[in-house]
Amino acid sequence: MKTLFDTFKFYIIFTLLFLMGLGILWFYNNLNQSYQVRIAASKPGSETYNLIKAAADVVTRQNGNIHLELVPSLGSSQNLRLLKANQVQIAAVQADSPLIDEARLVARLFPDLFQLVVRVDSDIHKISDLRGKSLALPSTSSGQYKSFWFLMKHYQLSEGAFDYKSMSSSAASFALEKGTVDAIFRVRPPGSQSIQSLVDKVPVRIIEIDQASAMTLKLPAIDAGIIPKGSYKGTPALPERDIQTVSVQRLLIARSDLDDEVVNQFTRVLFEQRKDLLEKSTLSSFVQAPDRSRGTSIPLHQGALQYFDRNEPSFLQEQAEPMAFIVTILAVIFSSFMRLANRRQKNLLLVYNDELGKFLKKAEHMTNKVKLQTMADHLNDIFKKISKDRAQGKLTAEDFDFIAFTWQMARDEVNERLLPQNGQSTPTEVKMSTKK
Repeated sequence: MKTLFDTFKFYIIFTLLFLMGLGILWFYNNLNQSYQVRIAASKPGSETYNLIKAAADVVTRQNGNIHLELVPSLGSSQNLRLLKANQVQIAAVQADSPLIDEARLVARLFPDLFQLVVRVDSDIHKISDLRGKSLALPSTSSGQYKSFWFLMKHYQLSEGAFDYKSMSSSAASFALEKGTVDAIFRVRPPGSQSIQSLVDKVPVRIIEIDQASAMTLKLPAIDAGIIPKGSYKGTPALPERDIQTVSVQRLLIARSDLDDEVVNQFTRVLFEQRKDLLEKSTLSSFVQAPDRSRGTSIPLHQGALQYFDRNEPSFLQEQAEPMAFIVTILAVIFSSFMRLANRRQKNLLLVYNDELGKFLKKAEHMTNKVKLQTMADHLNDIFKKISKDRAQGKLTAEDFDFIAFTWQMARDEVNERLLPQNGQSTPTEVKMSTKK
């Protein structure tokens, strides 16, 4: 039994040392791990770029081993291509962008609104009035461009229904200001600075898009939204009332193979450093956790999930009571086993002791040499059994010594009676092994 205990103790110590080694190795690797991460946001100076840069600066300042580099881009479509090619590891995209297998969701940044801006002196008052007009559209590589054509498809306006050109945001604003285009289309957050700068230069109005709820049936990633009255001017108000439009979330996504620690730290900054972020971007107030109750089309990144579930009880905490019950049952079983094993040891000790005691009594009155020789042989067999039981752990060292003492008394008694009167030994004597 002691051998069993020794083996059990060895495995426990070995397991603890192994786990300690793994812990030290993990700590050392994380302590010395350096992360180089590239982020595709948008053009420098844009709302998205400013928000992501503000968060990246805080992450880098608080984590010396995480180095973030912002990569200027033309929008969601390019960002997704860069992410898929692993040229960037984090990106901001519109929620209505095509999904890629490598993408994992981190957070909802802010709502982007479909905004159709026209010159105030134009006769465009609704979407159908775009027929025959001239439009400035965003870059063909942007998510905004695809959003525009989704909108036109819903209203059944084909490419030939109007003239259009893709151009940069600044070029589109200049063209509307000079009257070379009648309208511009942008997907921007409420109170967008790029639209505000246009409003400050030229009289415009914003066209209502009133069928957003119907469009969600075709594209669940979008939603109905509102451009609040006075978003761009208070007197006279622009828009002059709350107007309906289409809303689509700007999402922060990361590659699925990006280290959880990097994503966890970036997520933590987005949600815990609002004060610092607000100084650089008012859009940080819109940042939200994904609504997991409704499900998401993009799976959550494990690093973000760890942050969102930080206050949730772990599996071990949730299962503490059942596990405690199981441990108690196992302890009772183990205790019962130990009691049974000890009882068997004691029983075995008593059996040997009783048998040897009987031998000793018989030997005291035995004179028949043949029977004494038989007893001597039997004593040798008993000692072999005792030694075997000790080797198998059925007897403790103390039990073995006690039995060996009794056995030796019986042996001495038998050997003494086997000796002839002339003092010469008989051919066979009981011999005790020196091995236990």
